[in-house]
Amino acid sequence: MRATIYDVAERAKVSIATVSRVLNGRAKVTDETRARVMEAVEALNYRPSPVARGLAMRATSVLGLFHQNFQSIYAAQVISGAESEAAAAGYALLAIQIEGKEWSELMRIPGRADGVIVTASPDNEAFLQALAQAGTPTVLLGHARQDLKMDGVVPDNRQGTIAALEHLIAHGRSKIAHIAGPESSTNAVEREQSYRDTMAQHGLPVPDGYLQHGEFNFVTGTTAMERLLALPEIPDAVFCANDMMAMGAMQAIAAADLRVPDDIAVIGFDGLEAGEYMTPPLTTVFQPIEDIGREAVRLLLWRIENREAPVREEIIRTQLIVRGSCGASAEHENL
Repeated sequence: MRATIYDVAERAKVSIATVSRVLNGRAKVTDETRARVMEAVEALNYRPSPVARGLAMRATSVLGLFHQNFQSIYAAQVISGAESEAAAAGYALLAIQIEGKEWSELMRIPGRADGVIVTASPDNEAFLQALAQAGTPTVLLGHARQDLKMDGVVPDNRQGTIAALEHLIAHGRSKIAHIAGPESSTNAVEREQSYRDTMAQHGLPVPDGYLQHGEFNFVTGTTAMERLLALPEIPDAVFCANDMMAMGAMQAIAAADLRVPDDIAVIGFDGLEAGEYMTPPLTTVFQPIEDIGREAVRLLLWRIENREAPVREEIIRTQLIVRGSCGASAEHENL
């Protein structure tokens, strides 16, 4: 008959919780206690399963990752980075799409995980409040929340946007429009505000219609660009809040018999590999998306072990990759 954690605790004359602490290294115990537990483990040939270990210590060795919509290259890369980092630390990653789920269904999932990673979004507020109330260790893919004691991992949206716009301005573009992301995205909101601030700092106007919104996908990038092309005075450059919308914008420009970058320069944000194969290749603000997923897991594991530590926000640096779509020679600019 297979030995259980109860058998180990009885032989070592310690509690089940102490056995769990020794086996998982989650708290300090004396050398003498550790030796007794390990002697019992070896004598009984005890081999805990991950599930049994989790139940004994009210932990599961599972991390949850909640994202708005997984139908994007960005989401796939975040999950890839997070999954590899979690696996290296001995955790499984449970990825859940928020879009289309009832809140009551989502509220049941965090109890099955040691901690969760969540897309920071105003639409998630009720969910985030519930996580905070339950004391679930949480890392946001977006800004940290001091009020909810949630850490955050975020690309340097402001510096990336400034670099893209100043590059366009330095190369003679002055009528620069912006295709922003959805207002539910904290990253999109910060890129939009940075666009407004940078244009104002350079004394450049933002005429009515020069700010359009999309949903971080190809189709809405195309339709937003079509609206820009219908304006009385079309822009000579467009900065897009992500690469998929930038590629959609390039499609709309070509369909209108205009040329990129001769008539309209285009810059995206993400650094997706697909942008390299556009004609011309897409200039973009590169963010290491898989690294964002990896850093989120590292930060979450730290938070699980340091519940009372001050809130942390990790800023991921970006890099302007200059290609043909902005009309300048190829170069890399570290930000």
